[in-house]
Amino acid sequence: MPVGRDATVSYGTIDFVFKNNRTYPIKIKCKSQNGISEIEIKGIKEETEYEVIIESEVTEVLPYSTRYIQTDELPKNEEEIIQKGHNGYKTEAYKILKLNGKIVSKTLLSKDSYNPMQEVIKKGIK
Repeated sequence: MPVGRDATVSYGTIDFVFKNNRTYPIKIKCKSQNGISEIEIKGIKEETEYEVIIESEVTEVLPYSTRYIQTDELPKNEEEIIQKGHNGYKTEAYKILKLNGKIVSKTLLSKDSYNPMQEVIKKGIK
């Protein structure tokens, strides 16, 4: 999933809340097998059906840093990447409702932060 569109798992707590805001009841079918989960939601069409778009945008890039570990296991100035670095991000996710192709609302769903992962490099001193 793109940043800002993933889910957080919080073991030991109920961290997912689902609310049916439709006029009629819905049916939710769930199946998990071999590490894959499938979820199907069925219901009756409403008189007015909106196109729902979930959109996320990166609002800030948080650059990663690099840490060097001096070692005599490598020849002088030779380097070996132990852990590749990754930038972090700040994101915003929005729910956009369209009716007949025109945007009728845009609602902020969440603001999320993803910490950068430091790059670690061994550097030879022999």
